Amino acid sequence: MIIVTAKVQVTEENQEAFRTLVASFENQIRQDEGCISAQVFQDCEEKGTYLFYEKWATQEDWQEHMQTSHVQEFLGRRSRPL
Repeated sequence: MIIVTAKVQVTEENQEAFRTLVASFENQIRQDEGCISAQVFQDCEEKGTYLFYEKWATQEDWQEHMQTSHVQEFLGRRSRPL
């Protein structure tokens, strides 16, 4: 099993759009083969900070997940300032 974490900063004016995007993305992740769990948390002390926490059965499962269309779309949207 591997655990993947990520930290994302979102500007105040884009937080609602980001939360909508993440809600859909989080559900898609959970359907990917090898996903044990996937959660996104909003930091209560650092405004605009979101933490991703994922558990994967194997490194290969995570690598395949990273190549899926929903991940590539999410990363493409994230490349624009939020």
